[in-house]
Amino acid sequence: MRKIFFILISILIAGSIIGFITIKNQSSSTVVSAIERSGSKVNQIVSAKDYYDGKVIVFTDGSINSKGFSLNHAYVKRTLFGWKCIDTTFGGHGGSSELSSGYYSLNDKIRLITGYVADNNISKVEIKVNDKIINPELISINGIRLWALYLDNNLSIKSINVIGKTENHNVIRDLNLSEFISI
Repeated sequence: MRKIFFILISILIAGSIIGFITIKNQSSSTVVSAIERSGSKVNQIVSAKDYYDGKVIVFTDGSINSKGFSLNHAYVKRTLFGWKCIDTTFGGHGGSSELSSGYYSLNDKIRLITGYVADNNISKVEIKVNDKIINPELISINGIRLWALYLDNNLSIKSINVIGKTENHNVIRDLNLSEFISI
């Protein structure tokens, strides 16, 4: 009887240790290492925002230049032992486009629109969601202007337009994202 009890306790302890190590090995000490562990390379973080029970990270996987780059997105969560990447999306931006944009959904909870401003005449970007104008966060990295807008998950979206304007509020570009995405 003692032998069986000892064997059961040993199995329980060994199982606990293996479970602990497995859970610990799924976590990383930093957000960047968690994203890279999921298979993405992080060159530069463009935006990081607390969102629900984690963080949304917008990042590039290569150098940012006017010829083009990839603007990627990750949703990471804090675990008992560090950070774990839950979901990632990838999108290309740049090149000769005056104003580019993309709509992304992460983990069925997080919706965001990101983009790139190439035309120097565009000094302001507005996002029109349904009939409401929202001003996204503008970020300049190496002379390249990027923007990110985090959408309320409870918002019912019927239409999305990305509008590039001059300092005098003249519209240079109006992109209807509704044509390219299923809302």
